[in-house]
Amino acid sequence: MDAAFTRDGCFPIGELSQRTGVNSITLRAWERRHGLLKPARTAKGHRLYGQADVERVLQTLALIERGVPLRKIRPLLGSDAPLPAVVQDEETLHLQQQLLAHLEQLEAGRLAETLQELFKQYPASWCRKQVLLPLFGRLAGHGAAAALEALLQAELMRYALRYWPAGGGKKQRGVQVLGGVPTAPWRTLLLALELQEKQQNVQWLPGTFSLQALSQLLALNPQQPLLYCLDGVLNTGQEQQLAELLRAYPQLWLQGTAVELAFAGHERLYSDNRIQGGQC
Repeated sequence: MDAAFTRDGCFPIGELSQRTGVNSITLRAWERRHGLLKPARTAKGHRLYGQADVERVLQTLALIERGVPLRKIRPLLGSDAPLPAVVQDEETLHLQQQLLAHLEQLEAGRLAETLQELFKQYPASWCRKQVLLPLFGRLAGHGAAAALEALLQAELMRYALRYWPAGGGKKQRGVQVLGGVPTAPWRTLLLALELQEKQQNVQWLPGTFSLQALSQLLALNPQQPLLYCLDGVLNTGQEQQLAELLRAYPQLWLQGTAVELAFAGHERLYSDNRIQGGQC
């Protein structure tokens, strides 16, 4: 490794990614296209960052969460002005409309390109909450809802299979992400992509798993960190069963509308945190 990586408190792009939760591809895009970062360089041309860059990335994330388009962020960085109010900006709506148009025209190739660019430009958590969840919500009321949802889910799966970092060689235990009935696979896939971007070693399990299947998975490997997503509404028996699993398996985390209603305020409801061996 270049010796300059260790001098004067500087560190490479991988460490900047770990400290901020923004993947390296997105960090490079922010630098090249929007001038949001200006890293130093080693003699061999490797990027070098410092604590000021960490703060700059975190400020960028705060502005993105408030709906500020990337093209308008650079003048705001380092400013003492208060952060803008949260809005759904025209760029977010444009991205939703662009993806919807590709779906309605059955333009699989252009849909794939737009999704790739979306995840390259923005953090996965923002893509999920600001663009894809609202888009799936719009599709639910569409006349061809089933077909368009299936197409979008298929393209998201293709993206993940193509760009998901290979897990070989990682010794840490991966977080398994899976969903129950009636949770759609695209929901758990988006959560898995978000966790992967936050430096988790993620194993996404497509399909749907009943509470019985979940219980058996946990019994087979009690030390396995697991995020279980469940939408809908729980009946009394299901709520009791999940409560027992939470007590018995401290590495179990929950997400989704059903568990948010039933277990509001529980310490192991996943929001935007990092899951590490049962600790978030």
